[in-house]
Amino acid sequence: MKNKYCLVLYFSFLGLPAHADDSFSEMGLSLEDLYGDEEFVSIATGTEKPIYKAPSVATVITAKDIKQQGALDIDDVLETVPGLHVARSSSGFKPIYTFRGVYSSFNPQVLMLVNGVPYTSSYVGNRGQVWGGMSVESIARIEVIRGPGSALYGADAFSGVINIITKNAENSNDSTVGARAGTYSTKDTWLNYIHQGDDFSAAINFQYHKTNGFDGIIEQDRQSLHDDLYNTDVSLAPGPLNLAAENLALYTNFSYKNFNLDASWQRQDVQSGAGVASALDPYYRVRPERQIVSADYSNTMGDKIDYKVFASFYRNTQEFVVPAMLFPPGVSFSGGPFVGTHPDGMQGAPNVFERHWRFGFLTHYQALPNSQFSFGAGHNKDDIYKTTEFKNFGLDAKGEPIPAGTFPLVDVSDSDAVFLPEVERQNNYVFAQNIWAFANDWELTLGLRHDDYSDFGSTTNPRAALVWSTSLYLTTKILYGKAFRAPAFAETSVKSNPVALGNPALNPEEIETFEASFDYRPSTDVSMVLNLFRYNWSNIVQFLPVAENAGKQVGKGFEFELKWKLNRDISIDGNYAFQRSENRLTDSTAPYSPEQQLFLQLNWHLNSNINVNVKNNYVVNRTRALDDPRDKIGDYNITDLTIRWANDNFDTALIAKNIFDVDAREPTENTGTTVYLPNDLPLPGRQIYAEVSYHF
Repeated sequence: MKNKYCLVLYFSFLGLPAHADDSFSEMGLSLEDLYGDEEFVSIATGTEKPIYKAPSVATVITAKDIKQQGALDIDDVLETVPGLHVARSSSGFKPIYTFRGVYSSFNPQVLMLVNGVPYTSSYVGNRGQVWGGMSVESIARIEVIRGPGSALYGADAFSGVINIITKNAENSNDSTVGARAGTYSTKDTWLNYIHQGDDFSAAINFQYHKTNGFDGIIEQDRQSLHDDLYNTDVSLAPGPLNLAAENLALYTNFSYKNFNLDASWQRQDVQSGAGVASALDPYYRVRPERQIVSADYSNTMGDKIDYKVFASFYRNTQEFVVPAMLFPPGVSFSGGPFVGTHPDGMQGAPNVFERHWRFGFLTHYQALPNSQFSFGAGHNKDDIYKTTEFKNFGLDAKGEPIPAGTFPLVDVSDSDAVFLPEVERQNNYVFAQNIWAFANDWELTLGLRHDDYSDFGSTTNPRAALVWSTSLYLTTKILYGKAFRAPAFAETSVKSNPVALGNPALNPEEIETFEASFDYRPSTDVSMVLNLFRYNWSNIVQFLPVAENAGKQVGKGFEFELKWKLNRDISIDGNYAFQRSENRLTDSTAPYSPEQQLFLQLNWHLNSNINVNVKNNYVVNRTRALDDPRDKIGDYNITDLTIRWANDNFDTALIAKNIFDVDAREPTENTGTTVYLPNDLPLPGRQIYAEVSYHF
């Protein structure tokens, strides 16, 4: 089914400060002053809270953690989160963030935020059909919720929420300039400038990344099957993945008293991975661009009320520099809509331009010493304001077949033949939350959010969390939440593709999750966390060939986390995750997500200047779809090593990835018994990078 939708993708894509802290600040104290070097998280409630008290299952990763690990991209960091696995799409090698067995080809079930602003494309519902990665040098911290978050964040906070917070004068002290070079002719440079003043502060973070990309070999592709069928020899397989990329990113922050402004810009130039239609394509070049401007003003009213008003604008474009080659030059068809020989290949360039406005307010009211009430409301508008398409196959703007061999490409923009019409939706929402410490050592969080959409209607999502300080060392949490995923425009509005027709009557996908968490901290040097979960995922969108809410999946599992500081120089971090999910339509194991994951990390300060970090990621037992004829997917075990030398100003590092050069692969999907990429997607082998930076 996915690969049918993957060709579709051409058709359908290709597109393809908190109240609790204020009183402490007035006394000259911070949360760190009060609690020491404890991790704090705001993503769970909208107010900053020690992570072990947060009414959710959350993980915080700091800039220090990222640096020690030798992470090069955000995906390196996210793979260390318990229960989160970063799979790969054949189209562009995009990450698929799989939380607790919730897997889908285009991954719209995960909400990614950058400084609190959703990084969501309404086209397919994910971060965009083109993703060139995100470097980590501008990141101050990453907060991750595993489980539903719609009661706070609305649409798409479904299986998990990832909030990326960039460096600013509040969370970072040093300005830095740095560079890195290594395998695949990779080059990175960055600048982080921090200005701290009494009333005014500023941060400017710039990143540049260029690489020839991992060139693992695809032994057979979709065109290989086509060659066998039509007795041709035009496939480019065996051949390398096409993953060259050039990325520019700028993140800025300006703060004056109670006013805060964030502005960011990203431009990328990327290739096709294993091809949009699972046929190798070394020609494709697409240039996505993203701009975000967000502003907020926060203040207090007396000593019991604080509030924030905010607005943001996000523009996301996907524009082809060189059209996608769905099938290579010389491809032939003996019948059907593509009949004939295509000497220039089957090419298409579907371009998408979208913009998003968000306005809202949030207030916290300390009604009683032991009760905090939060209320918020807002308005969002998502607008795909322009789509254009150029192609040499299918139907033209008049509904006539485009003859095989047509060149140049035919413009079908602003016609019924375009892959996606221009479309918009609006959403009004209101939410309320109460955090009530109703007894010593007991805290109850209740929340509710109602969203009303202009196209598919309304949805209401509750949450409840009971946090019990069971003893001096143990915290127990019982959690419940519901979440929804708004149907993407590719699922509601596509009319030109007969194998994946949109359905404007779609309902949102829904998930209901129950969790229990036990956080045990017998000393400041040791913490152990056990999380249990069970979920019910319903109304899953499937193309039959019209999009329908037809699927259902259930899952359960647990995650165990350990942090152990053996002494002042050596620490061990680790986690183990187990999940078992079932496709209720086929009564079979839900495919592609690992049943088990094991992560271990040793960090050793050899002396005041040298730090050694070794981490290992073990991925176990990924099943295939019930009708996939291939053998099971191989497990893999990847080890990374980072050796870093630093003094007051200079920092150098040697970073080695996959040091044992393990042949690791991520699964590709099937269409019934037909498999377009039978040997799966290879992951990068051994890589070596050298890094230097200067702090001022």
